[in-house]
Amino acid sequence: MTAPDFWSNRERAQADVEEVSRLRSLINPFQQLEREIEDFSALQELAAEESDPAHRAQAEKEVATEHDRLSHQLDEFELRQFLSGENDRSNAFVTIHSGAGGTESCDWADMLLRMYQRWIERGGFKSETVDFAIAPRQGMEYKYRLDKGEALLYSWKATGPVNVEFHAEPDGAPRGYAQSYEKVDHQTAASGTLTAPFPGIHGWFWENTTDKEVTVTLKSAGFYNLSHEFRNGQPTKNKMFQ
Repeated sequence: MTAPDFWSNRERAQADVEEVSRLRSLINPFQQLEREIEDFSALQELAAEESDPAHRAQAEKEVATEHDRLSHQLDEFELRQFLSGENDRSNAFVTIHSGAGGTESCDWADMLLRMYQRWIERGGFKSETVDFAIAPRQGMEYKYRLDKGEALLYSWKATGPVNVEFHAEPDGAPRGYAQSYEKVDHQTAASGTLTAPFPGIHGWFWENTTDKEVTVTLKSAGFYNLSHEFRNGQPTKNKMFQ
């Protein structure tokens, strides 16, 4: 990945980055568990050697707490190994429809949505659904800050046709430089995934070429912590994700 011509073939380089990211997601947790199990064994020995009854009781309490935490981590690691097949690492879009069940059905759909959002957050992901109103003959940009190898899952749709460019600005690049991933005219929807090939801001420029206001609705999930909204003549809007 450090070879000078590594990015000469973007599709191949992107596939290599994704494979490295996948392997790291399997190896790094295993190495972390090894270190934590060694620390746990040392903690057990210290507790067994404690002669003072009060201190021994406190040490045994710490051992029990650490045992429960490690057991939970081992269960998660085991599940991750089961889901290590060719297609198990693929991303997925989940759509929740309330159907025709009335108020109760809508409430259940909201509960399911919150459940999935909490699951996403516990996994270290961030997620959001955001609407952008774009005036006639105007454009705007929205980008997420991603480090190299971090993933972004996205889906957007517009109420009218827009010209769109999906691109990125690498950290340290000359002012105004951008690397384009995709550029399409007169589009109303798109979805996909991205594994950042370099650290920087990655996102979209939407241009409304019609005479009516267009609203773009973006849904995303990923490892971002910061986003930027750019519009001509307006201050940049920065959003932090906790």
